[in-house]
Amino acid sequence: MGIFEDAHKSSLEKYLKTTKITEELKYQSIDSTFVEDINGSSFASHNSLYKRRKGEASKGIKVSSIVTTNGIPISVNINTGKDYDSKILPKVVNNITIDSNTNKYKNHNRYKQYFLADKGYDSKENNNLLLAKGYIPIIAQNKRNIKNKKLIRKFNQKQKEIYKKRNIVENYHSWIKKFPKIKCLYEHKIEYYRGLLLVGISIIINRRIIKNTS
Repeated sequence: MGIFEDAHKSSLEKYLKTTKITEELKYQSIDSTFVEDINGSSFASHNSLYKRRKGEASKGIKVSSIVTTNGIPISVNINTGKDYDSKILPKVVNNITIDSNTNKYKNHNRYKQYFLADKGYDSKENNNLLLAKGYIPIIAQNKRNIKNKKLIRKFNQKQKEIYKKRNIVENYHSWIKKFPKIKCLYEHKIEYYRGLLLVGISIIINRRIIKNTS
């Protein structure tokens, strides 16, 4: 029925009224976190990057999110554990819950919006998509696929300082994983887990609303 989606969206809209929206959306960061499957969900898949103690690949899902300057998620997507981050990015960007007016502010030096991501999201297609949306992408370069060292690009000092703000998405992952039912996947149906995830996120947002208005 979309109840949890509505709760998340209404909480987010209410939160944005308690803060300066242009500052909140100035630095947007994307990342994924792996959630291990416990009860054998059909949606989960193995990922060799995440291993159990015995060395076998863990089975699970990826929760991919875009968060604001202060770590509030404006897009949340669930993908199988084996999906590559670079392939996930377009889906997450196109699923942003609010109208961030990115293109409106792309030429405004004070309000233009930056999009921060690690090297797992680096691709020509992703950069072009973000530019078309009006973002200024600051994405770490994936050097493994570059044979010509002359093509390796480095961040300038300003970009380095801005890129440090990406740490907020790691903080966000630690916040949502404080909920035991979100930290691991116990539900057989992924729709049930998504509902719990959105409830947890709504709780985090409403706590921030209380803090901003108290």
